[in-house]
Amino acid sequence: MLDPKLRVPWLRSELSQLSGSEAALLLDSVMARSELGEPNPRQAAISIVMLIAGSDEPEILDELREQARKLKLLSLDRLVRRDPNETEPVLGHLDLPVPDYGRDRELTLGERRSLARIPNRRSFPALLRDPHPMVTELLLNNPKTIEEDIMRLVTARPARPDTIRSVAGNFRWLTRERIRMSIILNPGSPACIAVPLVSLCNRADLKYILKSTHISATIETVARELVARRPPIPNVDGADSPTQ
Repeated sequence: MLDPKLRVPWLRSELSQLSGSEAALLLDSVMARSELGEPNPRQAAISIVMLIAGSDEPEILDELREQARKLKLLSLDRLVRRDPNETEPVLGHLDLPVPDYGRDRELTLGERRSLARIPNRRSFPALLRDPHPMVTELLLNNPKTIEEDIMRLVTARPARPDTIRSVAGNFRWLTRERIRMSIILNPGSPACIAVPLVSLCNRADLKYILKSTHISATIETVARELVARRPPIPNVDGADSPTQ
């Protein structure tokens, strides 16, 4: 199986050669079969969701939303559904303070980026609080970064949307189920990232999401629709259990 670093760019290239309606129909077909638990479409859905959640091209998402509406593509709609109540974050990375790196002065962006590249965890406590996306992106690829570090980034309250966007664009970490779930459950996560990730949740995770009191109405609606679509999980005696 190809690494996501190869699969997602390949998918982006293939979709770019199709018309808007052709791309929408293809994505909807794969996602619809994935929702029903078919193994191969389920694997393909991972690349599709990572492409959508990590996209920095809103015009493409707008085109897919329009095609989903026009062609009544319900599975694609669940993937790209917009949250009508989402607002722009009050604070961006430029408004947040640079953390104390234990020096006698504030470090420049270049110095902080250099520290983020070094395979040494000495500066990690400050790097994990650094609000600049360029620092975060380098830290995400640092060989000494571990999953618990990323969990700190995506569970931070209030959420740091720029940081979550950086994580969503990193294939190394977005393939981790704990990280995807934490992004979904963080009420400050951008909806264009959190909503697509719901499509990768299994039935148990969807029910867990629905118990949360902090999720948006859009995520709740998508999760409920997907629970209804997921096939029942067999009991040990072979009978289907509608309650799982």
